[in-house]
Amino acid sequence: MSFYLAAAEESGERRVRVAEARVEEVDIVSSTVLELGLQGLGKSVAELLSGGGSNAAILAIDYIDKLRIRVNGKGKFRDGRLHLEVEESFGNCNLYISRPETDLVAREAFAGAKSSVTGVKLTDAERERIEGAHRFIFATASARGADVSHRGGEAGFVQASERELAFPDYPGNNMFATLGNLFDDGRCALLFPALGEGRSLQVTGRAQIEMHAANGAVLDTGRSIRVAIEHVIEE
Repeated sequence: MSFYLAAAEESGERRVRVAEARVEEVDIVSSTVLELGLQGLGKSVAELLSGGGSNAAILAIDYIDKLRIRVNGKGKFRDGRLHLEVEESFGNCNLYISRPETDLVAREAFAGAKSSVTGVKLTDAERERIEGAHRFIFATASARGADVSHRGGEAGFVQASERELAFPDYPGNNMFATLGNLFDDGRCALLFPALGEGRSLQVTGRAQIEMHAANGAVLDTGRSIRVAIEHVIEE
C-alpha cells in the first residue's frame, strides 16, 4: 500500500504541498480521529503540518489490487506522528491505476540526473520524468479544505514545458472534488512519486480548467487542466 499526504495553508502564503511517506503505525482513536506513525515524510508537507497544523488530506492506494481510499480533515504532524481530525472519508474508483513498474524507465532516468532540489521551472530531466510517467498524485485546496487524488494514463498523458504542465481530465468517480477546488481556487501540487526508489518530483502552481468540444472518444470529457508552475521541489 502506498501512502500520500497533502497539506494546505489557510492563510499566509496559502501553500499546497504533497509528499510520500511510509506508514509504520495506525491508531484509530475514534470515528473522527486518526493517528498515524509516519517515516520518510517529505519536508515540504511536514513543515506545513507542524505547529498549529493545517488542512490535510490522505490518499492510500494499492497499485496491485487497484484499491484506494481518501481521508480529508485537519492535521498536525509532530515527532513522526500525524494527528488527523477526520471530516470526510470515501473510497474511489479503480480506473487508470497501473503497477509501479510501468514508471520504471522514467524513474531511472530521473534518478541518474543531477538534483536541482528546488526551482521555479523544469529541467530537461524533470520534463522527461513527467512525460514518461503513468501516474501522478494531485493535491488541491479551497475554502472547503484540502483534497488529494490519483491521476493515471499512458506515458505522455502529461505534457510539460519549462513553466507549464497540461493534461486531460479523464472521466472518474463523478464526485468532482478536485475540479470543484480548482474552480474555486486553483492552488495545486502534483507529485510524481519515487515509489520507494530515488527522489520524488513535486510541481506546485495554479491550475486552470480548459473546455473544448468533445471528440467522441471514450476518455474525452471536453476538459483539460493547465498548470502554471510556481515551484519545483525534489525530495
